[in-house]
Amino acid sequence: MFNSIYVCKNFLKKLGLIGLFSLVSLPTLAEDSTFYVRLNENPFASPFYIFSDEAGGDAVSVSLVKGSTYTFIRTDSGHPFNIGDAWKQANPDVVMTSNGTGGEVGGVASISGNEQLTLTIPENFNSSTLSYYCYAHSTMLAPLSVVESVTVDSWDFDGNGQADALTDGLLLLRYAFGLRDESLTDGVIATDASLTASEVANVMSQSAGITDIDADGNLDALTDGLLLLRYLFDMTGDSLIDAAVSEAASRISSLEIAQYMASYMPGLAGQSLNQSTALLVPMASGEEFTTLFTQSYNGRYGAVAETEDTAVDAMPAGDAVEASADASASESFTTTYTLEEGVDEHDFVKYDGSHLFIAPSYSLYDDCCFIFEPMVMVDDAIEEGEEPVVADEPMYPIIPEIRTLKILATDSTAASTQQVAQIVIEDNKTIEGLYTTENQLVSIDTSGWWGMYGDVFMDPYTWRNQTVGLDVYDISEIPDNSVTDDLHQPDLLWEFELEGGFVTSRKKGDIVYLIARHTPSIPGYYDYPAVDQVENNQSALEEVTSEDLLPKAYINNEPVDFLNSTDCLMINEDHDASTTGYGYPTMTLLVAVNVAEQAIENSVCYLESTNGVYVSQESIYFIQQEGWGDNSKSFIHKFDLDADLAYTGSGEVQGHLTGRGQLDFRINEHNGYVRVVTSEWTGNNEDAQDHRLTVLQQSTDSYNLEQVSVLPNSASPDEIGKPNEALYGVRFFGNKLYLVTFETIDPLYVIDLTNHQNPEVAGVLEVPGFSDFLHPVNENLLLGLGQIEGKVKLELFNVSPANEPYSVEEIIIGDGLDGGWSHSPAQFNRNAFQYQQVDQSTDRFSVPVSISYSTADQGYVNENQLHLFRIDNKDQADSATLDNVGFMSGQSRGWWNNDRQRSFFHGESIFYVNGETVFSSTWDEVATSTP
Repeated sequence: MFNSIYVCKNFLKKLGLIGLFSLVSLPTLAEDSTFYVRLNENPFASPFYIFSDEAGGDAVSVSLVKGSTYTFIRTDSGHPFNIGDAWKQANPDVVMTSNGTGGEVGGVASISGNEQLTLTIPENFNSSTLSYYCYAHSTMLAPLSVVESVTVDSWDFDGNGQADALTDGLLLLRYAFGLRDESLTDGVIATDASLTASEVANVMSQSAGITDIDADGNLDALTDGLLLLRYLFDMTGDSLIDAAVSEAASRISSLEIAQYMASYMPGLAGQSLNQSTALLVPMASGEEFTTLFTQSYNGRYGAVAETEDTAVDAMPAGDAVEASADASASESFTTTYTLEEGVDEHDFVKYDGSHLFIAPSYSLYDDCCFIFEPMVMVDDAIEEGEEPVVADEPMYPIIPEIRTLKILATDSTAASTQQVAQIVIEDNKTIEGLYTTENQLVSIDTSGWWGMYGDVFMDPYTWRNQTVGLDVYDISEIPDNSVTDDLHQPDLLWEFELEGGFVTSRKKGDIVYLIARHTPSIPGYYDYPAVDQVENNQSALEEVTSEDLLPKAYINNEPVDFLNSTDCLMINEDHDASTTGYGYPTMTLLVAVNVAEQAIENSVCYLESTNGVYVSQESIYFIQQEGWGDNSKSFIHKFDLDADLAYTGSGEVQGHLTGRGQLDFRINEHNGYVRVVTSEWTGNNEDAQDHRLTVLQQSTDSYNLEQVSVLPNSASPDEIGKPNEALYGVRFFGNKLYLVTFETIDPLYVIDLTNHQNPEVAGVLEVPGFSDFLHPVNENLLLGLGQIEGKVKLELFNVSPANEPYSVEEIIIGDGLDGGWSHSPAQFNRNAFQYQQVDQSTDRFSVPVSISYSTADQGYVNENQLHLFRIDNKDQADSATLDNVGFMSGQSRGWWNNDRQRSFFHGESIFYVNGETVFSSTWDEVATSTP
């Protein structure tokens, strides 16, 4: 936060405004009906008494509003205080009472020494002043202004019909700094204003109902004043709110602050946005919900048919958000690698600096970053040596009778671990991921299993008869070392269970955001009925209720109401962008769970096909794909990442978020802009795919994400990627976008987003191989992780000359080994990657690798390894270096769980988790091994 007037002066000086008024260090005036009264230092000198909004506080000016009641409290003794028309003269048109003991005027005793006087001014009061005085001395007499009551419902403080930065914005800033009278209004009232200076001052004195912009309970110049000034100067996103939101604020995101201020713009004052014009609308009643949902349901399952035509519906689990490359710089240990600072992602391993928590899981691949799509959409050949990642049929593991969540104490000095506790997993459920909070472990479990891809995953039938649970355990008593043979058993504090299949989750602060999907089973309804069952189905649909369709939920095994039919949204059939086949038989559920308070904050339900989820620091986005080929498009629906989960708008882009790798990297929110990279199938064998960047921005006066720009465009028509090149690695970083396309060679594109209205391809670099995963080291260096000829390739790029990026150094893991091939789970799952800033010049990171090769003495080797790397001179990009420090062996690797590799750094220690086994070492020890 700006914390001094000096900072504010610099801000205004940059805007060329500092000459418009002189800043005075006065307290913020709290708009309150209570004033504290004390004698002036010289009680016989004007103003005789000092008024303040707190006992002993700084002086404030007082204007009394007609129709209001005020209480005056004396905080010192002597010179008894009273109010009237003149000295010792009561005003019969006002109502006054007091508990004073001083001389009475008109039956009202004067006050002194903690006594108080209450004054009510009628709305029809016909005078513009009242007097305050000392009962004992006629010379101690001064006026109080009495002003008309006004309704302040817009930022147009001077009444010219507009809200302007150099008038209305400065009026609020000056008022919040405590300026009054001429110093408040001089030079900042519009020439076409309808109000006089005194009337403007009156408006400002009654503006408290709208001026607490960040909702922290106070009007403050360096927060609320600056926010309005920036907004009226058309600042958006981070530039709107940066260092201008109170730590105590409850309205904190740039979107909600911008929308709040937009609602008080002249012409919109007092109005709420009309959601009937939005692309998504809530169900008006349980009856409407039931009717529309059963129509979708019957449309999917009611056709009389021998075979099923599988619909295309898919869900990625993950978000594509911008991360700081130095996210762990302030910590001595690393945590889960995420893409959005402050937004945690569940993983099967968590580290809190003293304990490792390792959950058993039997997923073929963790759910970090996939978009699931039908086999017919996969046009990228699997490189030689890679293992398949898509299957038409589920593969089920052999699950042991008893499974446990292991808890290991770590010693970062000795680089050692010891199991000290465990949690027995009941009901044979799969643990999908963990979170840690202060003294709490949060476990997400499901009755389903994530070894399903392709058509199996996308069929709405898949989401029937599943449950997802969230359990909170007490870990405050876990020992740091084992003192007995009995492992500690953390207590289960709270459990929440929901009907639905788990999709993904995120955690921000104390709230875990669960995303699940639910396809209800309707009693008596036959899927794909025979002809003689159609009438039976119709009867079943007529009898079903919203309570039958909505998922059930339980807290500590007791049923709870967590979702109403009116919490569900659906495409508005009257909207211009509405599709003819709106509605879908699977509900996507978004639930905000406060794990600290152990309560459900809110829930929403989305009744359309869902193909993607993206979570930024401020919002949750659902992606809905429509059509195929050159008619393909994607809707993007936006919800607040807050306890209220409010729907804030929708936008539309051409193409789909499809292709290879961590596809959730392809959408990003930055400074109020939503940037989306899509691909579409052209039907042209010579150039089968087109790739496109679209920039959207949230409208401030409607529920729209409006298109700002697109690339390619008429001014920059060159395609992104050569003919038939698929899109691999994508990474947004501030005002840059990095793209990797591939068919036979790897072009790295650098796209400049400094001007979101006119994005440009700044430079292109062609190198062999490709990168699936991109990590920004800083503004000048980019790290790529991918493949070349069946082996893992790491490459460091210098992107500081954006128009001429070049390769600094490359490392190929397994190069030179006989028959060797290698791949890394970090290519497809960001949680497997680990990164740490050591200092301003040096970074460390690790990449897990599954490698196979032949040796004369060992024969064919099949092994998991953790490779450790170091980047030096990163602050001098021209001389930066990339070095493979060494590797740790994870010994043999399983055929199905190679993705279950994680690593954490703590000081000089390294903890490498391979499956449920932990290997530990130090950086010095690893440096002696041979890569």
